[in-house]
Amino acid sequence: MTVRLASPNSDARRQLAEDRVRAIALELADAVIDLAAMAPAPPQAVELLSVEEAARRLGGIARSTLYQLMAAGTVRSVEVGGRRFVPSSEVDAIAAGRPRGTGTRRPPGSGAP
Repeated sequence: MTVRLASPNSDARRQLAEDRVRAIALELADAVIDLAAMAPAPPQAVELLSVEEAARRLGGIARSTLYQLMAAGTVRSVEVGGRRFVPSSEVDAIAAGRPRGTGTRRPPGSGAP
């Protein structure tokens, strides 16, 4: 069995290597933190209400009145699978007193009711 004695020179090299590894690990950790900070926020879920539910939440207005508001661009809506939905944020904005007529009018033939 051979016993190997460490020389002062090899201890210094080992320490230098360990210091380099620590420095690289710290740089990598900083880079990961920076990348995480730059990542876009996950998309927010949008609650879609049926026309009936949106009309009910707007004080029980008639569906036809809500359709008229959507056609005028006062209330935004989306069509999914042939059905029309109103984002709950639209209902909340109207309930909060957003002035009428701030929406955008849909171009003719856009599929709006």
